[in-house]
Amino acid sequence: MERLNPHPLNPPRPREPWFIRGRTAWTGIAPLALFIVSGVTASQSRWEIAGVALVFAGQMLRAWAAGCLLKNHELMTAGPFAWTRNPLYLGSGIIGLGYVLLSGVAWSLLPLLAAFTVIYLPTIRYEEARLRELFGDRLNDYFARVPRFFPRWPGRPTLGPFRWTTLVRNREWEAALANTAGSLLFLLT
Repeated sequence: MERLNPHPLNPPRPREPWFIRGRTAWTGIAPLALFIVSGVTASQSRWEIAGVALVFAGQMLRAWAAGCLLKNHELMTAGPFAWTRNPLYLGSGIIGLGYVLLSGVAWSLLPLLAAFTVIYLPTIRYEEARLRELFGDRLNDYFARVPRFFPRWPGRPTLGPFRWTTLVRNREWEAALANTAGSLLFLLT
């Protein structure tokens, strides 16, 4: 983990493109859309436990990562960032799979994958370019060691410098509330 000292010469963060700014809205839209499409039939009940488990696991991964991440101030290479460069987005993907199982509509995996590709791949490229601006060539070793998305066992994992205050500052509580509500929507109907 390498700190970036706040300095007046650090460029201000440019306004993010629409696909980055709007991606958090999908946290609430995706489960609601799957709920409507599924019609919530009794046949899905066999997948409820697995679906909720995936939503929970994905949210825990996101919370762990958000509690370690000091955006634009530190190159985080510990905790979940030692396994994948994008643990927040991996967590979102796991959550999405959980909602597909909760919906019981197998074909909904296709639009989920399409939306994930359209939203997160450009976001990842944008964020990597921003990290390159902030950390320069120091990023090369990290990028060589840690895969972009699908995790690789890092050898000696560390928990990372998790802080509840960092999780709150990164507003991960909003995703946790949305995913709790989304899961309850399926379970209580």
